Amino acid sequence: MLQEVAVYTSIAVDCITISGVAFAIWRFRKDILDRRAQQDNERRKEASLELERREREEENRLTKLRLDEVADWGKRCIHQLRLGHHYQSASVPADKIIESQASLSALIDEGRLYFKNTIAENGWNKHKAKAFQGFRPKILDPLVACYDVNGRLQTENPKRQALLDAYRRAEEDFVSLLQDEVGRTKAYAATAAAAGQGSPLDIYLKS
Repeated sequence: MLQEVAVYTSIAVDCITISGVAFAIWRFRKDILDRRAQQDNERRKEASLELERREREEENRLTKLRLDEVADWGKRCIHQLRLGHHYQSASVPADKIIESQASLSALIDEGRLYFKNTIAENGWNKHKAKAFQGFRPKILDPLVACYDVNGRLQTENPKRQALLDAYRRAEEDFVSLLQDEVGRTKAYAATAAAAGQGSPLDIYLKS
């Protein structure tokens, strides 16, 4: 009897030992799997953060690229407006004026690449191509006005002075709108951004 008890006790101890070893192995494997899962989650999180970082960099790059392109377009528009202003008071061959008007017209259409029309609820210009449907963006209005002024000045016009004044106001409006779009909000040097003089020539004449 005692011998049987000893045998059963030995078997029970062996079972407990085996169970303990089995549990230890299971726990060890679980810890490994948990660590791997944690590492996988960390890698996925890092990959997601890296993807977001790259997307932000690409978005910033495209934004800067667009601003640079718009600024370049705007400077060419300003140059063309100044040239058109010069042609108003100078004796210029007709072909030069035609060339100037063609350049300004091309710049207006180029501006449509950066500024889309506003689609009108009443279907204004709906019959036109997509880029020309609705109302043109406000920043292009001054350019169109200047183009129209120079077109009307090619013939004798009793409203010449009024047209010249309209040209000047439209030119100023364009520069203001362009400044809103691409101008810096803060200068690098405070001296450059400080308030200037109303009549700077008088200052330099006195110096």
